[in-house]
Amino acid sequence: MIIFTDSDGIKGVGRKTAFQYYLIALTGIFIIFFFLDLTIDLITPLWLSAIMPFFFIIPLILLRKGVNLSYLITANILELMLVFQLLLVLNPRHFYILIYWIGLIPLLIMSMVKPKASKVWGALVLLFIAANGIYILLKFPSYELTLYPKKYLAAGFVFWLITYSILYIINLIQERNRKILTYKNSELSKLKLEIENKSEELYFQNKKINEINEQLKSVNENLEVRIADRTHDLEIRNIQLTEYAFINSHLLRAPVARIIGLIDLFDRTKAESKRNEILDHLKKSGTDLDELVSKINMALEEEAKLDRERLLRGGKF
Repeated sequence: MIIFTDSDGIKGVGRKTAFQYYLIALTGIFIIFFFLDLTIDLITPLWLSAIMPFFFIIPLILLRKGVNLSYLITANILELMLVFQLLLVLNPRHFYILIYWIGLIPLLIMSMVKPKASKVWGALVLLFIAANGIYILLKFPSYELTLYPKKYLAAGFVFWLITYSILYIINLIQERNRKILTYKNSELSKLKLEIENKSEELYFQNKKINEINEQLKSVNENLEVRIADRTHDLEIRNIQLTEYAFINSHLLRAPVARIIGLIDLFDRTKAESKRNEILDHLKKSGTDLDELVSKINMALEEEAKLDRERLLRGGKF
């Protein structure tokens, strides 16, 4: 089975190339056939030999003009069958020769059409041969032949040219397909290698990403603990600041107010004994204030909780 394929991946270009080769080969062969008919007088009428090359030149021109490939192939096969039918009508006694030439049509078809279409055309050609065989049997039950070696040699040469050309075209297309498949396989191998390399890169990238995610997860967990600890510290500090504000506005204010009051009273008192008593009270108030400030500083330095009740009781931190 012939498989038509294309280097540029465009459907139909492979068959188009095969059909071009076929038209060029058959054009040359039937030009040779025409000159042989001039010298040897083959069974084909000279006028038909003269126009036969145009059955292949015209489709070649139309193909270059962009006419649909399937239409041209169909028309060419029908033209060949029409020519053979015409030859059978003009020379029915040469049926024994023409029937073998008709048998070449399936070979021509196989070099051009797709496998499914070749089956249909093969069946049609078989019916064509059978119908003409019945026609010849009915018209010429039996007859005598006169053989001409030159004509047989010339016809054999043309037959060889046609079969060799078709087989050469088939082999050429197959070789072209083999090269294309080799190139495609090479490209696929390269693509596979690139995909494997990319997969390996992706694997290591994913591994790195997972490691980073684990690190981030660990950092986030530690961050939550640190935030909780920091929040707890801030709460303690807020409580201490609240206590400190109370102490500053109440506990510290009392001894300071006493000191200020005693100093004012000291300035107003003239009696020496009273002034000494005021100084004793003033000294005691200063000592109380100093102890209270010392306790507050100690509590702040040791990060102990400020407790107003313990300060008032004079307890230790």
